[in-house]
Amino acid sequence: MISEILSNSKEEQVAFRQNQRFVPRLVRFSDKELLEENLLEFPENQPFQLGISKRGTLENLELQPVTRHKPQATEVEIHVIATGLNFIDVLDALNLLPFERNWFGVECAGEVVTVGSEVKDFQPGDKVIALAPGSFSQFVTTDANMVILKPDNLNFEEAATIPANFLTAYYALNKIAKISTGKRVLIHAAAGGTGMAAVKIAQQAGAEVFATASLSKWEKLEAMGIKRQNIFNSRTLDFADEIMSVTQGKGVDIVLNSLSGDFIDKSFSVLKADGCFLEIGKRDVWSLEQVKQVKPNAQYALIDLMSLAQQQPDLIQSMLQELMQLFEDDQLKPLPRQVFSIQDVISAFRHMQQAKHIGKVVVSQTSKTSPQKKKNTTPKKNLKRGGVAETRI
Repeated sequence: MISEILSNSKEEQVAFRQNQRFVPRLVRFSDKELLEENLLEFPENQPFQLGISKRGTLENLELQPVTRHKPQATEVEIHVIATGLNFIDVLDALNLLPFERNWFGVECAGEVVTVGSEVKDFQPGDKVIALAPGSFSQFVTTDANMVILKPDNLNFEEAATIPANFLTAYYALNKIAKISTGKRVLIHAAAGGTGMAAVKIAQQAGAEVFATASLSKWEKLEAMGIKRQNIFNSRTLDFADEIMSVTQGKGVDIVLNSLSGDFIDKSFSVLKADGCFLEIGKRDVWSLEQVKQVKPNAQYALIDLMSLAQQQPDLIQSMLQELMQLFEDDQLKPLPRQVFSIQDVISAFRHMQQAKHIGKVVVSQTSKTSPQKKKNTTPKKNLKRGGVAETRI
């Protein structure tokens, strides 16, 4: 240390720890270093599921060992090949949900491994699509009513874009709002998974679509057939006045909302007096009493797909059958997607957190990540931390 003081070094800050000399430097991580830092390790010789050591930061996600359970009489066990990531998973990891749950993932595509004693429609080896809580796992078990055979014209990654987003949009628009030709529908975050699925379903019904999205994603929405004058910025409240201008003050018949805060009030302002407001968001959700104060004659529906699955499993199965027929006939197409490997799932979560995706984020268990992560016993660096309350895509 004395030699350091007597030296001609130009360093203004020097630290010594355990006889090692440290000086401050800001060095950019290479892509390879960043990738290696965030790759997750598989539990040795055990099935795994995605878990988190402590909610609040994505770097705490980890692959945890899990015990497989024999399916109950009406259940199916699936070897998961691809899982769809949804924004609720990101909110959960960041500890931003107004309720608790103890699993990640609601949908997957894969192969049947085992079936319960009363299951007649599936057998081991069947390639399927499923609505399945906890599907960020190597194996997942779910009720047979939540499962449907995968169309041959779709691969597993394409199939994983379907269950949660298309079921939500199909139920909301067709079953609740009874969408039809000539109806006007406002779809928020229309470049995201459920938003894009809703656009496709609304267009199939002959409705006129009004959409909000980030500016960088407007071109994609135009390519889907939405009029340029019907696309608005999802990051400002200007959409309300602009929609009323485009519609000559008439507004829209249906709102499919996923935004929060002042966006909800503004969305009600463009809804016709007897319109239908479909709420699929999880934050700042209005009560029926709040709705009655601003639109007493409007229809208001809070839509939670997993609650619906528990309450009406037969309805989920019938909608899956209807949707699969549309996909088999090429009347509907899977969503555009960005695919990450299960080892790189932190990057998948961060990609969605930052609203970089268009369509769907899919996590694959067959995609390989390179370079492979080596065993690392040093603490993880905090590369990027912090949460977002909402993404508007």
